[in-house]
Amino acid sequence: MKTKFLILILTLLCSSCSGGSAGAEPAGFFIGFLQGFVVFFLWIFSLFSDNIVIYESFNNGGWYDFGYILGLSTLVGNYKRK
Repeated sequence: MKTKFLILILTLLCSSCSGGSAGAEPAGFFIGFLQGFVVFFLWIFSLFSDNIVIYESFNNGGWYDFGYILGLSTLVGNYKRK
C-alpha cells in the first residue's frame, strides 16, 4: 500500500514539473526547488516522454537556479555513507 501511494505522489509531483509553460509566468524559486528535488525521477520520465524536462528553460533567472540547486542538494544530501 505504501509503495502505491509513493508512486502516486511521485507521479503527481513529476507531472506538475513538466515544461512547456508558454503564456504563463516564468518558473520561480519554489518550482526550481521542486524540480531540483525530484530531478532523478524527472530524468527517468523524460527518457520516455518529450513533454517532461529536467530543467525549466522559461524561468526567472537566479531565484529559479537557487531553488533548483537547493532542491538538488537536499535530495543528494539525504544519502549517507555507511
